[in-house]
Amino acid sequence: MNILVAASEMSPFYKLGERADVIGTLAQEIAKLGHDVSVMLPGFSTIDRYRFGFKSLDLEIPIPIGRELWSIEVYSSEWNGLTIYLLENDMFKQGSRYSDINSKENINGLRFIFYARAIIEVTEALHINPDVIHAHEWQTGMTFAYLSTLFKNSQLNKKAAKFFTIHNLGFQGIFSESVFTMSQLPREVYECQLRYHGNVSFIRGGICFADAITTVSETYAKEITETELGMEFQKNLQDRKEDIYGILNGIEYKEWNPETDRYIKQNYSIDNLEGKYECRKSLLNQCGFEAEDNVSLVGMVTKLNDQKGFDIIEKATRDLHKLDIRVVILGIGTFEWHSALLKYQELYPERLKVFLRYDKRMEHQIYAGADMLLMPSKYEPCGLGQLIAMRYGTVPVVHATGGLTDTVIDFYDNPENGTGISFKDYSPDALLDAVTRAVNAFSLSDRMQWNNVVKNCMSQDFSWKKSASKYVELYNLISKKIL
Repeated sequence: MNILVAASEMSPFYKLGERADVIGTLAQEIAKLGHDVSVMLPGFSTIDRYRFGFKSLDLEIPIPIGRELWSIEVYSSEWNGLTIYLLENDMFKQGSRYSDINSKENINGLRFIFYARAIIEVTEALHINPDVIHAHEWQTGMTFAYLSTLFKNSQLNKKAAKFFTIHNLGFQGIFSESVFTMSQLPREVYECQLRYHGNVSFIRGGICFADAITTVSETYAKEITETELGMEFQKNLQDRKEDIYGILNGIEYKEWNPETDRYIKQNYSIDNLEGKYECRKSLLNQCGFEAEDNVSLVGMVTKLNDQKGFDIIEKATRDLHKLDIRVVILGIGTFEWHSALLKYQELYPERLKVFLRYDKRMEHQIYAGADMLLMPSKYEPCGLGQLIAMRYGTVPVVHATGGLTDTVIDFYDNPENGTGISFKDYSPDALLDAVTRAVNAFSLSDRMQWNNVVKNCMSQDFSWKKSASKYVELYNLISKKIL
């Protein structure tokens, strides 16, 4: 099967967040299953052309935007079994000439209208002939609006199954109506599909025109059609309910492996957990904590914002610190939460340590050394933290939403198969109750139950190979439907 992936970021070429890792690893795993996979990326100036061996294809294609013709140049490289294409234009470079005549918001809109159409034009010019086009997030959503209208009679539209993945509906690509007018798409597309409170919504291009929509967990697929997590797109998503599928993200087992991890104090395995105890002692020392073996060490590796549950953490802080726990937090985020966490660290220096930075080594050390990982997210489309934590035998304590619901089994409800603790109500009281239950289980003199949970966590399979196989099954299913 010939698969074309379109995205605005992909590791290791260009990364803004976890989504880049997800897209990069998924593409490689699908290629390993025997499929031809090409990836198209915007040619951002920060991408290292020399390191990745990009070479010009001596191809320049005019793209109509508004009343102008903008040109696209194409560079390519073979990397880890994938063919990577960079679509080059000044729009993807900082300080382009367009910055002087458009607002910052409209620059992004124009940039990704241009990119959406360029994906089609370049695919046709290079005769890629994909069986599947898999586009990710709002930055690529308008590609399918173009394919279904201006390119309706093309072989590309007739042959290729169109997949659109929503990683987080909180990012929607909302721009002024004037941006839409630059697209040259039919006016009725704006009025009937893309209009959103007088603006244009790029993510609706994917939602309305893709053959299949995927999200990054089964529960999130339901939440966005049935609850306020649809973020005012519920009607569009309900109309496509039969075409929405949830496939859980995976994690890269080569990077996240306690048996080989070079960043942690001592390696360990499900059959020999002695190294985890050494990792725990090392993390306590780094944080300046003194604690007995039965005092819970709680870790958080997270963005510091409201989505990640810091509003209910703050309201529960005094009661949480009545528990005999130590907490270490690693992350960056909003100024508001940076200030608040530093304040609480001053109040509770013997119980709370905060690292306000991105630190890959510390990230690994928290996953390996903590007894439990706290993830009280307001909503979480998939979540990778709980998957990594379980890989390291660190028990997740989570709010039951999205991918956290799909991956964490509460061991009080299911002692035999439990992998963590979850709470349903998004409230300070529910959070406090969940942490209290975890602390009580950990502090028992008989650690047999806790050790069973740790081993249950480590025996889970959240590898990308499993997720990639599900995507390929879905590709085949939808391809047969459209033929």
